[in-house]
Amino acid sequence: MEDYAAKDLSRYIYQLSGNLPTITTGDLKTTGFILGRPGNPLIDRLISEQKIKLPASPQSYLLKKLRENGKEVIVIAANEEVGVLYGVYGLLEEHLGVSFSFDGDVLPAKKLTNVLPDVNEEKTPAVEVRGFLPWTNFPQSATSYSWEDWKFILDQMARMRMNFLHIHNYNGEAEHNEMFHNFEVDGKMSRVWMATARTGHAWGSFPGGEVNKYPFGSSDLFDDYDFGADCALHNEKLDNKQVFRKGVNEFQRVIEYAHRRGIRIGLGLDIDLIPEAYGLQPDDPKVIEARVKQITTDYPNLDYVLCFQSEGIAKDKAKWQKWRIIFDGFYNGLKKTTPNTRVAVSGWGLEPENTATLPKDVICAPISYYSDGFENGSIYDQREYWGCPWLERDFNSSVYYYPYNMDLSNTIKAWKERAPNMKGFYSLTWRITDAVKAKMWYMSRAPWDDKNELKDSKTVYGRFAEQQYGNAAATAITSIINENEPYASNFSECRPTPPFEVGDVENNESYLFNVLSFRLSGDGTQELFMPAANYTQNNVVRTVSISSDSSCVAYIRKGSWTAYKEQEFDPKWTKFKARVASMGSGGRIEIHLNAPDGPKIGEALVQPTGDWVNWTDVQTTITPAPGKHSIYLVYREPDAAQAYKADVAMAQGELSKAKEQLSTLDNAINTTTNPGQQYRLKLLRSRIGAEQDHIQLNLHFNEAKWNITPVAASWVRNFNSRVTDLSSLGNVVSMQNRFIQKNYLPEINRRLLNSYGAPAPENLQAKGTHDGAILTWEMNHSGSRGFIIFRNGERITENVLPADARRYEDKTSGTAKYEVISVRWDDIGSTPSVAATCEAGSADKTPPQIVVISPATTVLAGQPLWVKARLLDNRGYDLLKANLYYRTPGEKDWQQLHMTRRIKAIFTAVIPADKIGAEGVEYYISATDGSNQSSFPADAPAQPLSALQEKLPVTATALTAPAVESQKRSLKWQPVANASYYHIYRSQDKDFTPCPDNFLTYIAADAALTFTDNGEDFLAQPLQGAWYYRVTAVDPHGYEGPASASITPYQP
Repeated sequence: MEDYAAKDLSRYIYQLSGNLPTITTGDLKTTGFILGRPGNPLIDRLISEQKIKLPASPQSYLLKKLRENGKEVIVIAANEEVGVLYGVYGLLEEHLGVSFSFDGDVLPAKKLTNVLPDVNEEKTPAVEVRGFLPWTNFPQSATSYSWEDWKFILDQMARMRMNFLHIHNYNGEAEHNEMFHNFEVDGKMSRVWMATARTGHAWGSFPGGEVNKYPFGSSDLFDDYDFGADCALHNEKLDNKQVFRKGVNEFQRVIEYAHRRGIRIGLGLDIDLIPEAYGLQPDDPKVIEARVKQITTDYPNLDYVLCFQSEGIAKDKAKWQKWRIIFDGFYNGLKKTTPNTRVAVSGWGLEPENTATLPKDVICAPISYYSDGFENGSIYDQREYWGCPWLERDFNSSVYYYPYNMDLSNTIKAWKERAPNMKGFYSLTWRITDAVKAKMWYMSRAPWDDKNELKDSKTVYGRFAEQQYGNAAATAITSIINENEPYASNFSECRPTPPFEVGDVENNESYLFNVLSFRLSGDGTQELFMPAANYTQNNVVRTVSISSDSSCVAYIRKGSWTAYKEQEFDPKWTKFKARVASMGSGGRIEIHLNAPDGPKIGEALVQPTGDWVNWTDVQTTITPAPGKHSIYLVYREPDAAQAYKADVAMAQGELSKAKEQLSTLDNAINTTTNPGQQYRLKLLRSRIGAEQDHIQLNLHFNEAKWNITPVAASWVRNFNSRVTDLSSLGNVVSMQNRFIQKNYLPEINRRLLNSYGAPAPENLQAKGTHDGAILTWEMNHSGSRGFIIFRNGERITENVLPADARRYEDKTSGTAKYEVISVRWDDIGSTPSVAATCEAGSADKTPPQIVVISPATTVLAGQPLWVKARLLDNRGYDLLKANLYYRTPGEKDWQQLHMTRRIKAIFTAVIPADKIGAEGVEYYISATDGSNQSSFPADAPAQPLSALQEKLPVTATALTAPAVESQKRSLKWQPVANASYYHIYRSQDKDFTPCPDNFLTYIAADAALTFTDNGEDFLAQPLQGAWYYRVTAVDPHGYEGPASASITPYQP
């Protein structure tokens, strides 16, 4: 790990300054850095000379500038190797201006002339465990991670000084049976799977969809027949064990790789659930034994098992007692077999009286009860506790935009109020970038913030904005991203797809308004003033601080109420006044006596005020009620007419906000000269633009004369252009499968069918060329004798195109909107296709947008480096080209590789192993559409990507080429010694070389060594002609051996 730390420090210092430090194990003769821990002669000497004193706490480190041999050096030292690693990243982030995140790094805009800042500090994290839980089940999450994504995320976690990754694995919930845990009992093993774009998922009736048919450019982002994790694809013809062992093999690699970076892995299980296919109960001793055996056998080095209490169990005594029996079986089995694996209890909030009965060494690690805050931990007494806020929520929030109702300010408040027994700080999320990127940055930095600099959300978002967008734009951008983005919809992934319409999609869950105070008064009498937060009882509300000395009643839903102590009512009290604020739909306050359903003496109407803290007074008359009464304020939703009017007004207000923010962003984009800052500002602009489009669709979708296609297309393209990682790519899948497939396409086809009366051509695509455009379409209905093409409403094909035509080339220049009509044998025209628009000919002035997901930052010594780039562009695929440029750090000249097309606009390249030295490699991508050119990263070549070369302390095993034979349309091969898994490659070229262009899938070495293809190519079309396959063996560390001979089970 220290060698890795030294190499990564050298890599970053070179990127920051242009000077490449030399790594040596001897005395330092020049200015530079001394890294190490006791046992290193240099560190031992400095300790003995009392020049340094190392902090004793776990994971702590020392940074100290001093003079050695007359030269300035910075010592990065710790008692543990992971402390040395954190010292490197602490220096880079806190003193040299590097910002780490899960879609890459941001470095200072200008090269540094001094990389040896004055520093003398000891750092110890406030909690031992720091990380996150990317909840599996949705396409935006770990459900979709492939091996390259896992490696990139783990590398970035270490750089962010996080050390805990929690993966929850469903086994039985809503028929989901995920791939990292399964078991065999009575000779039966259930089939595991991960949700993909095709399968959909059970929550909210998420439908499946075909990624290669996504309209408005989304399909160009996908390079296989389906979208999902590599362990989940190409499994259709595999047996249950083969599929399961793929999942196990990947998770084994995750654990091993994480430990190389000082990261601990936790596996979370709903231990009281199993698939119905077993016909057994979860508390059956043989089930428990089989489950524990799988974990301890397959994952002997697993750090934590987190035993979840399924939702609702904690408050149901009978269910909890059954859960406890299962837990005891897990706990005892794990303690006996893998005593180093710690056991934690988790769930949707926990009952302290239940957890108090658990063994003392069990960690209490609940995910907070759907909240952006979390318990301080004191209710669990002295038991080790981990706080886990939600960064976003799967209902009444959003995983598309800003996570409404889930604010960083509440997380910060909870962090400040933590109790001493809180030893862990992790978050539940699906996305790890986009609108939760700043939150994730806070989660990584807060435990190291010993000076309390990150004191509030404005400070956090301000610091984040400075790093991402530059000082000039930071103030304006902070006012947008600091809990102030336009409200588009509170739909989130766990719920059914709502229609496009104004108003909250979860009315039962929607927050109505906040109440600060109320008064009872009358003429000539003393009034009663009551802070709303001074209630004695409540139903479903929360108290929220709005200043150092003031709080309000918030999170009010339909049917919530608050009660106040008994008062002697003055018979002259006839007026009620409340101070309220609402960013929701508003509602009503009913004033009742003595009980929520007691006598009602008045009702006040609450209108939206535009913000949750934009206070106004509402008042009403009340019926006099002499005597002693307790006061109950019962909160109701607005009536339907009021609600609709309020919803429209709110949507229009949010639309105005979006337009103002887009204007601010356009100004920032146009004034900044830094290409990296411009790129990140454009990503933010796409998110605000998508919010604007969604608001417009909600307002106008049901207006018969409103043209929905241009706004729908803009909405989709704003999702496309925000893709930087797997979670943002998963959002494209969600948006397409849900809103485009379930809302937009049925509505546009309904409108067209009502007008024309016959089925339309499908999946029309328009791509620009140098002198016009190329159209392609599909026709899945019989009875067509040909097609007619329209451009901008005018027919451009004089004659009917043949019935088998699926392509047309147009010669024109300018913005072109195309439609295709199928002509039936009775000469009646069909419904026009859904329109497709492009910039034809010379009108195209936009360069390709290059999307690189999970770029490699580490490469094993002796192994090549694979690079993949997705291009989003207006032009036809044949005009798009990409080149990879690379060099050894310290060299002046770049080497060029022409990237090859995998499919569509997705290109790959391989940097050969012999071109990657001990210093690693720098690289960037350039792309062109024939007229316009772009680079990735946006500020390349000045700031390229880079990968260090990692040399493991183990000797690479000598792998041989598998001996493969064809058997009934399947491949079969003999085991290769030391193989952990096998890569399978496929091509139509018999003499092909295995590479990312033709990589298909992998098979675990401890299952049947056979593979039967599903019969689909990367475009989801049936395999046609002869296809050839090659197989390679890969060892547990990632070293890949030579390829087998080319063989074909598929012949024309």
